[in-house]
Amino acid sequence: MLRLNKLILLGLCASLSVATVACDNNDNNDVNNDVNNDNNDNNGTDETPDVIGENDETEDEEVDEDAGSTALLQIMHVSPDAPEVVDVYVNGALLIDDLEYKTATKFFEAPAGADLTVDIRGGSDAADAAPAYTENLGSLAAGSKYIVAAAGSTESGATNPLDLIVIPGALTAGTEADKTSVLAFHASAGAPAVDLVINNAAEAQLKGVQFGDFAADGSGVASYVALESGGGYLKGFTTVGVFAGGEHVRSFNSGALTPGAALTVVATGLVANYLDDDDSNDDKAFGLTAFFAEEGDPTERADVADLAVASRVQVVHNSPEPAANLVDVFVGEQKLLDDFAFRTATPFITVPAATLELKVSSSADDSDDALVPSLAKTVDLEADGTYIVAAMGALEESYEGGADDVDGSPQLAVLVGEEPSLAPKSSKRVKVVHGIPDIPVAVGVRADAGLAALPLVESVQYPEASDYIEIPAIAANAMVTIEEGR
Repeated sequence: MLRLNKLILLGLCASLSVATVACDNNDNNDVNNDVNNDNNDNNGTDETPDVIGENDETEDEEVDEDAGSTALLQIMHVSPDAPEVVDVYVNGALLIDDLEYKTATKFFEAPAGADLTVDIRGGSDAADAAPAYTENLGSLAAGSKYIVAAAGSTESGATNPLDLIVIPGALTAGTEADKTSVLAFHASAGAPAVDLVINNAAEAQLKGVQFGDFAADGSGVASYVALESGGGYLKGFTTVGVFAGGEHVRSFNSGALTPGAALTVVATGLVANYLDDDDSNDDKAFGLTAFFAEEGDPTERADVADLAVASRVQVVHNSPEPAANLVDVFVGEQKLLDDFAFRTATPFITVPAATLELKVSSSADDSDDALVPSLAKTVDLEADGTYIVAAMGALEESYEGGADDVDGSPQLAVLVGEEPSLAPKSSKRVKVVHGIPDIPVAVGVRADAGLAALPLVESVQYPEASDYIEIPAIAANAMVTIEEGR
């Protein structure tokens, strides 16, 4: 029988909410304001598959005797340190010639009911050379569809050695005409177990995904998620955030998905290459690759696309300017936030690496004619960047008698740094941002916990911010001290 690897697939969450700058181990997305409730559909599946163990073995699939004597098979090469190009032999005969790394065949007909032994050789190796890897897959069930992926490392003593991972129940087309059926598969050798957050959901939809795991139901059959294109903050994109142990690892985005199609999103490459700055952009760095499901023959290659590396951003509206009480926020041409109100903030969210722009309208019609150019601000978001984008400042004429203390006009302060890591349950991590335009001098902040005053930051200049600091998770009042005797 076929050897199978599986993972736990959790039901998709349907709500998005807005986080504060502080975070703790109880809830990394504590909320202070709801934002853009119209965009909170994360397009989850209607049913939650049963929980199954990893690396379990399952009974053979039932064979449909009326389905013929063949099965459909797709072969993937996702082993980052195996030969860049491999030949695949089945029962001693060359089946696939020159299959390159991060490519896959189309789904082709393969004999069902007979044991299949697969040999993998380097693309330049002779047919009688010793294979780099050999495995007996067992037999395929007639009328079924499978993905077989060469994954893992060829290094001696590797944590995840080279293996052929069999995924039964594959799809060659989507299950819903207006959505895309997506299967998740972890093939990044040496990477830890990860959680995946799709379209900036409040919680990870896939948790504890380990190498060799794929989303499966209780019987070990592939379980696809039906997604609409951009079912979150952005309607033109689908975003995926990757987390390990509660820490953000990397985020990605795709363009518009194809309704009615099926694809497999595979974690590929090596985490070590991603962490090494010199190699962070090479083809073996950790990433997500989409393999599209199409039928053909073993000589044809499926369409493949690497998901783009995205940015992480938290947007804060802290400008007291009356004319900018409500702002619209765009990433590229896509609206991220609509009527974003003063003193609200998003959680850290995944967005495409593009230009983020704040636009202020003088009326409710949102037309270009109603925009106020003097209040429009932009910032370029880079791939793999982490940003707090805070709108601060106010027009001088908005403050009677205080014009000398107001710092010009509203500005877009960009604070670049790491996303906060999880704090212990007894602690909070806090960043202090000086966002008061008519106090341009430095301020200090202390927390009065009743028994003692806990220093937070000694000095922060407008419009800058402190580093994240860890404080006890206790009720406290914040006290602001102003430098220069004010």
